[in-house]
Amino acid sequence: MRARLSSGRVVWMRVEPAVATLAQASELREAIGAKQARFRMRARANASAIKAHADRVSVDTQRLARSQVQARRRTAQKAIAEHTRQHQKLSAVSATQRAEANKMADQHTTWIRWSSQRNRLDQLVLASSLPLVAAYGRNGTLWDANNMTLGVLAGIWLLGDKVTDFLGGTKVPEPGVRSPDVWSYLTPAANVLLAWLLLRDRQNERFIDGFASAFVAVREQTQAGTRHTVLEQHLDLLPFISPLHREDFVGFLAVPAIATVAEVQWTPAAMAGDAHIAGVTAQVQEGVLRLSVVVRESVRLPEMPPPALQPLVTSLKVAWLVDTKESA
Repeated sequence: MRARLSSGRVVWMRVEPAVATLAQASELREAIGAKQARFRMRARANASAIKAHADRVSVDTQRLARSQVQARRRTAQKAIAEHTRQHQKLSAVSATQRAEANKMADQHTTWIRWSSQRNRLDQLVLASSLPLVAAYGRNGTLWDANNMTLGVLAGIWLLGDKVTDFLGGTKVPEPGVRSPDVWSYLTPAANVLLAWLLLRDRQNERFIDGFASAFVAVREQTQAGTRHTVLEQHLDLLPFISPLHREDFVGFLAVPAIATVAEVQWTPAAMAGDAHIAGVTAQVQEGVLRLSVVVRESVRLPEMPPPALQPLVTSLKVAWLVDTKESA
């Protein structure tokens, strides 16, 4: 069909048949209205459900919050209880460790005190050995019997506890120090006493010396205006020799001995004869020291017949020294 537009233009239009009839459109409208009603009902039901769900969520949220608070409270209480338990446990362990540390410190203090006491006692033993070495020691050889005896005694007193513990199987607690006992305090005196008992009868002085003054004129000889007078004195050396050494000393064949004049005072007759010491000899035979002094003088007076020998000195003192060890 043709149609005229407002502008006066005429266009051809094609008219399609209607999509639906009026009755069908009414039915469609009623269906759409029913669907809208059902949608509104569902929307109200969904809103009610959403509100109920929201209420449940709110209640659950509150319940969860309360549960979380209670859980945190229980967790905090458990943490506090655990902390308290651990603190008590650590306090007990710390107290035990402090007690052990104090005990160990006391033990160390005791060990240091014992060590100091034993060190002083050992020093006293060594100090007591010094006069023993001076009195009984022998020079020249370390392996002398007296030196060995003194060394063994000092070693016994210094190391006796350890040796007896080792031999007896006694286990001394660490650090290997035990308290000094009565014997520990008696060791210096025991060292001196035992050394004296063992060595008192030995010949502890190699060289013995002294002075002789009781000389007797035994013979004289005059030749070519010169007179030689022999003065002698015999000294028993056995009182100077220890009992254990006397028998050996008497049997020695070559005992070194020396003598020299220490003091002499001449008689007027001897001075008139220009008297002087010509020689001094010392000889040891069977434990007896034989001292001989030869006086030489010029003969100006008639010779006196023996045995009434003319006195030459008013005082004569001879120093002598004897080696108690036999000469090689």
